[in-house]
Amino acid sequence: MVRLILLNDKGFEWKRGKSVQFKGVVWLNGRKLTEPAEVEDVIDPQDETSVRNFAQNANGFFVLVISSKRATYLVSDRVRTFPLFFVKTKDGFVVSDHAPALLRWTRCEVEARKKAEFLLTGYVTHSETLVEPIVPLQAGEIVKLEGKNISRTPYFRYIYRPFYDEQPDRLFELLDQLFLNATKRLIDFVDGRTIVLPLSGGMDSRTILFYLKELGFKDVITFSYGREGNRESQISKNVAEDYGYKWLFVPYSESSWFKWYNSEQLWDYFAYSGNLISTPHIQDFPAVWTLKSSGQIPADAVFVPGHTLDFLSGGHIPPYWQCDTLFTIKKVLHSIWRKHFKLNTSRTVLSYKDVIFQKIRKVIAKELFDRDILNFIEAANAAEYWDWKERQPKYILNSLRVYEFWGYKWYVPLWDAELIDFWLSVHPCLKISRRLF
Repeated sequence: MVRLILLNDKGFEWKRGKSVQFKGVVWLNGRKLTEPAEVEDVIDPQDETSVRNFAQNANGFFVLVISSKRATYLVSDRVRTFPLFFVKTKDGFVVSDHAPALLRWTRCEVEARKKAEFLLTGYVTHSETLVEPIVPLQAGEIVKLEGKNISRTPYFRYIYRPFYDEQPDRLFELLDQLFLNATKRLIDFVDGRTIVLPLSGGMDSRTILFYLKELGFKDVITFSYGREGNRESQISKNVAEDYGYKWLFVPYSESSWFKWYNSEQLWDYFAYSGNLISTPHIQDFPAVWTLKSSGQIPADAVFVPGHTLDFLSGGHIPPYWQCDTLFTIKKVLHSIWRKHFKLNTSRTVLSYKDVIFQKIRKVIAKELFDRDILNFIEAANAAEYWDWKERQPKYILNSLRVYEFWGYKWYVPLWDAELIDFWLSVHPCLKISRRLF
């Protein structure tokens, strides 16, 4: 027996059909799917192959619970934009989108190693949460619950494809078309609503703004926040003015942060967004709250942040690595450690370094390369693979919970499946320090 406890209808609501419970949006063969009945038209819930084929060919941001006579399938998108969890019980399984709802089936004990990992990274890695035996659905994964058995199938992995042999100029042309395609899908999803774009001083959000302008989409509000006169916000304002879009600024100060931090709303948000696996993102929580409460943005606006072009385009491959170098697996592990496990320096927490090293090594060996010496391509893929599987869904994209909490939908066009496939086919030597883009 599989019991469902689906509680979170903020921003995106769960839509329930005969065999499918669905949240988000899917594009399949050029067709937009937003209703369970539309998904049921193209999936046979009795056929595991049908479920897998759907997931492999789907573009978009979604989570599915598919029920058949024999089994229940949990399906995430390629980057697990919507969290989902399950726990095994004596009668079967309980599935929920709110991990604390599953605590009644646990002993509520936090293992010291998991606590250390959380303090080091801001999240818990691999197929674990802080509390055993609550298990997360991972990025690009199908979980099958049948009787008392669990099977986990990765239908997508962030593994390099055969590389393009075109020159950079030709790759730019192809990338330009893919950005246009992704932005058209964004506009289709928005369906006449206002886009609210957090505009930083960097290139990622600016890229989205450029293609919205290129396609003639006018209903955009940009915003920035922080201390008065900060450099990022000034760049943001200049970019918005250059493109002819409205720009708003939300000032932050020590006194305002004191008020926000001690508010009931922030602590409700913590309960909503952490899910026993992630540190709640609070950076733009006050900005969204202010924009909403002041009536400066429509109630049905869609937030479109610039996640995460810096990662996709190679910005997280160590810039000091050389294309013609061989790497020991130990060097790769040290690089992953320095990048991701750096939020805490206490001796107690750092005493778990060797245990965590072995965990990372085990994942890379099982899912990528089980050898001690890697070439540059393999080393770069290992670094990006860990980032895609752990940091992106559990830390970066978990920031989407801010928009949901305040009742807004979101969309992340830079994680469009076509763009993911493009970047996986670009040689990592062209991506070091974002050389291509």
